[in-house]
Amino acid sequence: MKTREEVTFELRLNRSSYFFWIHWFLAISSVLIVGFPWSANAEEVPQKRLVVIDTGIDARFPNFDKHIVHEVCIMFWYSCPNATDYQEGKGSATLSSALLTYPGFEHGTQMARVATLTNPNLEIVFIRIIGNNSRGARLSTSDSTVDKALEWIINNASKHNIGAVAMSQGHHNLTSGSRYCPSTPQIEKKIVALKQLNIPVFLPTGNSADKSRIDWPSCIPASIAVGSVDAKDQISRFSNMDRNLTDFYVLGEVKDFHPDGITRNYSGTSVSAQVAAAGWLEIAHRFPSLYYTDIYALIRKSSPIVFDQEFRFGRKFDRHSTLRGLGQG
Repeated sequence: MKTREEVTFELRLNRSSYFFWIHWFLAISSVLIVGFPWSANAEEVPQKRLVVIDTGIDARFPNFDKHIVHEVCIMFWYSCPNATDYQEGKGSATLSSALLTYPGFEHGTQMARVATLTNPNLEIVFIRIIGNNSRGARLSTSDSTVDKALEWIINNASKHNIGAVAMSQGHHNLTSGSRYCPSTPQIEKKIVALKQLNIPVFLPTGNSADKSRIDWPSCIPASIAVGSVDAKDQISRFSNMDRNLTDFYVLGEVKDFHPDGITRNYSGTSVSAQVAAAGWLEIAHRFPSLYYTDIYALIRKSSPIVFDQEFRFGRKFDRHSTLRGLGQG
């Protein structure tokens, strides 16, 4: 049996521990209430890089030497510049001037331009996945190619300081019913793995005006599926929709002034995916201690509801609104 002195000592000890934890909780709470503990001097932290997966790039474009910091070619066909299905290093994703004249191949350059116009300090790792035959025609791309590209990103995320992925490619070969998304378990696992590394994968919902189904692979739940809004903040007529799977709607219209003096207008959910990815990285750069889930929640909280002409709705991601909510707009 314990003596009175031992019981009194234990009561004092328990009481001291109790008051210690109360003071600790109040101290931590006061920090959280006063302001964000995650914010840091953005100048001291290098901005994370964006991986753009697409057709290839026109490396002659002004300032691309500053923005395109690494190139990779991953193909289903032997059509990388070195005549194999894999190449890495300068020139690996660069397209010849002749190939750029064929339909569709300028798309990758446009997407890289959209990303850098949105975020002028952005650095890009470009992965080319679209091949061509000897006549310049575009060749098909397999699921395995996308899988290999995502695997390369996982394996090189730390080396290349990767913070987000945007692939403005996809297809609308879907089934009917609520479970219409094609089953691609290996790609789904890669997207989940990237999410766990705090690297979001932004994908366009597609431009088929389908108001109940979105393109593959944006229909993979772990991805961030991005639809389009127009300049009036109305969901674009062409934008595919799925109320359960579309994460955000983003402006899908960007004007670009080319060095040849011609103004080009880019539009579509492909544009929206790039704008969203570039905007996400700006937020992540301003608040480098925020995790994926933190940024996603902040965007959702600051996102206004937008509608289409039939009053179908979703949330608009506007990085300026999110930054204003964080006191840095």
